[in-house]
Amino acid sequence: MDKKKRRGFWQWVKNIFKKRPLICTSIVSILFGIIYAKFIEDGALSIIAIYVPYFLFIFWLFILTPYKFIKDKRPLSKKINIFNFIVWLIIGLGTIGLPLIGIVAYNGMQSAARINATKTIHYQTNKYISAEIQRCKLGESSFMKDTLSCSNINSKNIIQATIDTTADKNPYQHQKLAVRSLNNYTNDEDVGFINLISESGGSDIMIISCNKTPCNKIANRLESIVSIK
Repeated sequence: MDKKKRRGFWQWVKNIFKKRPLICTSIVSILFGIIYAKFIEDGALSIIAIYVPYFLFIFWLFILTPYKFIKDKRPLSKKINIFNFIVWLIIGLGTIGLPLIGIVAYNGMQSAARINATKTIHYQTNKYISAEIQRCKLGESSFMKDTLSCSNINSKNIIQATIDTTADKNPYQHQKLAVRSLNNYTNDEDVGFINLISESGGSDIMIISCNKTPCNKIANRLESIVSIK
């Protein structure tokens, strides 16, 4: 029973490709581009490991299959015509170019997601520090998840406590934490980091982040100030 089902499924796939070869190949190629971009970004597979199965499939579908069709004993005029040739040619060229559409589409989606994630972490960090400082103003004895005493409130302690009590990852470098205590935010390698800087003699905390490159462009950065007093 399982073998019949399996044969039936593959026959169904084969019939779809036979009836709509251009549409099916376009979809497969674009999806391949998206999968390719995803796996390469994650470092899960090498280029060879992804490309070899894909092009073996394309070779079988659009080279071996037409070749077997042409070699059939029926008259050649009944087997192939100029339309078939053009279709195969377009499909063959499309399998090379269409994955680029998938790669571009994936990179575009990922770029927008990273930008939005960096902005979200920036605003959440600003809100977190402000809310924790407000706890002391309302009479509580400790803040920053009870890691600091309200009697020992200063910018350096707050910055370190914020780093210690937040676990957000840099959207561009997932192995690194997003919140840090550095003055670097104008270089492209600073993208995705939320920088906490002590300002005005320790009475303010400056929050600066770069959400996309180039980071030396002001429009690509966010800046906030949290007053301690």
